[in-house]
Amino acid sequence: GEVSNAGIRMLVEELGSSFGASLAPEDAFIDIGSGVGKIAIQVLLTSPVKLSVGVEVVQSRCVEANAAALSLSSSLGETVSNMEGPSSVLRSGGQELRLLCGDVRKIVEDPAGLLTDFADVSVVFMNSLCFPRDLIKDVQDMILKSSRPGTVVFSSYELIGCLRGLLFAGHVLLRQTRSVPELFYAYVVSLPSGISPSILSRTKLAEAAGKLGIAVRSQEVQLRRLLEGPRRQRVKRGRTASGLTDKEKQKLVMHKKVGELDSVQLCMLCELALRLVLSHSSGNGSLQLDWKTAMLGELQHE
Repeated sequence: GEVSNAGIRMLVEELGSSFGASLAPEDAFIDIGSGVGKIAIQVLLTSPVKLSVGVEVVQSRCVEANAAALSLSSSLGETVSNMEGPSSVLRSGGQELRLLCGDVRKIVEDPAGLLTDFADVSVVFMNSLCFPRDLIKDVQDMILKSSRPGTVVFSSYELIGCLRGLLFAGHVLLRQTRSVPELFYAYVVSLPSGISPSILSRTKLAEAAGKLGIAVRSQEVQLRRLLEGPRRQRVKRGRTASGLTDKEKQKLVMHKKVGELDSVQLCMLCELALRLVLSHSSGNGSLQLDWKTAMLGELQHE
């Protein structure tokens, strides 16, 4: 499937209307599974982001992406630099485009690679319907390990596990944009464990931004998304009372421990079940199992 230009515009608009901050100069965007680089290039050209990254593992698509980067550099009067095989880096007017070729997990882990600043990525996009389940889980873990609170993740495949630290913020439907698929799941990276609900105001969070791992230069947009994401589903249902409810505050500060199941014990059991599913499917995602429903069904039966 492919998300159209109109679909990406709708996602960017969604950041502004439902997450409190559209793409800004402080933002870094990444498209994991970027194909020929169209989305990463579109984001660079139509928004003020400081960095737009595309990562693709299929060599033939990387070659096409590299050609697109060369064509763009020519039209901008710039040169493509730091090329490593079919990977390209283009800098223009204070912005940077990286079209990288390889497995995103290895690229992020490479201390001498072109994505050592993955922690600065504030918006993650994945058209992940065809991703192997082990890749989805590895990318989730990579995001949770590195990404700062307030980072927004859009995935066309529902993320797996109990999602500790990745708070579900509802669906985004790309209606009438000729995108395949139309449905995306939205998530927000939550706060570290042990935070008091009393700190959940923009002023107090800004004062504690350093302790929370939020960079000063990007704290405004990430704090807005952190505080708007948990209430997005309620707002979409027409309940527009300002600020977070007590329940939403509690979920935000406890999410790293209890995930979407609101229970440490259930979360542990679900993660164990997921590991068993992935190990039995030999990492190719061939074993189809609604493990969450199965685990909850067993526990309720007991």
